[in-house]
Amino acid sequence: MPPERAACRSGRGDYPKGAAEPKSAGEVAHQFLDAWRAGDFRAMHDLLTFRNRELTSFDEFRALYLNAQRAMTLEAIEYRPLSLTGQDRILSFQYAMTFHSRILGEFTDPDRLLHLAFDPQADDWRIAWSPADIFAEMGQGARLIFEEQIPSRANIYDRHGKILADQNGRVVRVLVDNRRVPNREACFRALSQALGRSVEYFVDL
Repeated sequence: MPPERAACRSGRGDYPKGAAEPKSAGEVAHQFLDAWRAGDFRAMHDLLTFRNRELTSFDEFRALYLNAQRAMTLEAIEYRPLSLTGQDRILSFQYAMTFHSRILGEFTDPDRLLHLAFDPQADDWRIAWSPADIFAEMGQGARLIFEEQIPSRANIYDRHGKILADQNGRVVRVLVDNRRVPNREACFRALSQALGRSVEYFVDL
């Protein structure tokens, strides 16, 4: 048995006939996650309980995963098994999953659970699936949406290191109505000193 699969440990309990050893449930969990890693949604769907497959069609199942992948610009996933616990016909496969996203980079969800149930119709362990198996919050109806925020422009400096444009600075608009300025020259000189522009700049406006 590969080392990463041998890392799983199950709780004590009497297992149904046809699933004499809980490691078979662990194998089903690995098959499901390996299929996810390979993008084989048909194989994933085939490993759901009969009831799950009745409730969630393959097209709906695949769409949920593809929409999540697109939203997070997913490129690859990796998982690490942690434990297999439970009794009788219900088991929980605990694992950590690392997501590799084109935009978000790499991040790890360290404490995920995959629930398994012994399915009499399959006479074997199957995944008791819900949208929470993509992300926990999706089990309560949440949707995965990526919102991009363009950062502010960085500071602009001159050759001496003086800030020409501050990314956090205020933008001030000055409106001058020539018809209401009694002394244009004095006004332009004041604007020149305040804004660091030549008097000629304002004369030409």
